[in-house]
Amino acid sequence: MIKNFAFSQSTSLQIKYIRILCIYFMIIVQIPPWMKEAYIRDFFEPIKILFYDIFVRSSVTALSYVSSFLIYFGLINKSRRTISFTRFKSIVLPLVFWNLLMIIFSAGMFYIKGSSYPGMESIAAFDLLDFFFNGLLALNSKPATGSLAFLRDFFVCSLLSSCLVFAIRKIGFYAILIVLAIHTFYSFEPIVMRSTILVAFTIGIYVAHKVGELKISSYFREIYILAPSVVLSVEFSILSEKFFLYDTFKRAGLSLLFINISYVLALKTKSFIWRERITNIANITSLIYLSHSLAFLFFWGVWNILIADKITPEYLVFFLLLPPFCFYFIYRLAPFSSYLSFPLQFLITGKKQ
Repeated sequence: MIKNFAFSQSTSLQIKYIRILCIYFMIIVQIPPWMKEAYIRDFFEPIKILFYDIFVRSSVTALSYVSSFLIYFGLINKSRRTISFTRFKSIVLPLVFWNLLMIIFSAGMFYIKGSSYPGMESIAAFDLLDFFFNGLLALNSKPATGSLAFLRDFFVCSLLSSCLVFAIRKIGFYAILIVLAIHTFYSFEPIVMRSTILVAFTIGIYVAHKVGELKISSYFREIYILAPSVVLSVEFSILSEKFFLYDTFKRAGLSLLFINISYVLALKTKSFIWRERITNIANITSLIYLSHSLAFLFFWGVWNILIADKITPEYLVFFLLLPPFCFYFIYRLAPFSSYLSFPLQFLITGKKQ
C-alpha cells in the first residue's frame, strides 16, 4: 500500500471547485420561504425545477462521491480510528452547535414575534431525548436545521467507508450493484436516511481504488452530455413519464457534469493568485454550509422589512444574489475565527483555523 499519498495540483484544485459548486447549489434551495413549499407564480416554476429537482440533487451526489474518493486515500495515510475521530470533530460537533444555535434563534423569534421557525419543532415536543438525539444529532429524523441532515448521513457513510473499501477490494464492481439493489428495492434506513448518498460513496471509493483520479473518461462524458437532455425532457414533461431508475440516472449523470466542469476549470486556472483565491473559498465551504440556514433567515427578515414577505417578481433577485453574497460575507468574516479558542473553532467551523 502506498504511504503518504498526495494528489496532483490539478486534482486538488478540481476537488476545491467541486466543493464550491456543490455547496452553492445545496444551499440555494434553502432560501426562505422555500420555493418548493410556498405558493409560487408560474414563471418561477422552471427555476424551481432547475434548482430544486435537478441541481441540488446532483450536487449532493457529486459531493458525496468526491468525499468518499478523498476518504479512500485518507485511509492510506491514516488509520480508520484517526479518520473517524477527525470526522467526529469536523462533522458531529459543528452539527450539534449549529442545530442548538437554530433552536435558540427559533425560540427567541417565537418569543419576540410569535412566529414558528425551523427549530421550534425540537422545542415543542417537550421531549429531552428527542431534543438531543433528533433535534441536535438527527439520529432518526431531521434536525432543528433540516438541511444539516446531510451531515448526519455523511458522517455515517464515513464510518462505513472501511467496510466499503474491504468489499470493493474483495468483490469489486459487485459491491456497487449490491448497494444499488438495496437502495432500489429496500432501504438503508435508519442507518442512512438518504441512501443515494451511500450509493455515491460506494462509487467514489470504487473509482478511487480502480482509477485513482477524477478525470471523466470519454465514455462517461457521453453519458453526462446525454443526461441533461433526458433530465430536462422528463422534468419539463416533454417525455411523458419517468423510467426505471430515473432518479439514480439523474443524480449520477448530472454529478458527472459537475465533476467534469470542475476538471476543466482546474485545467484552465493558471494564475497563482486565482488558485489561492479558490483555495481560500473552498476552505470556508463547510462554514458556509453550517451557517447558511441562520444567515438566510436573517437576510430574509431584512428582505421582509424592506421589500416584501412573499415570493414576488423581485424575489428572483434575492434568490439568485443571496448565496454569492453569503459566500462573500462569510469569506470576509472567517479569518476572525482564528482569534477564538481551539474548542470554539471546532464547534463553529469543524476545524482549527
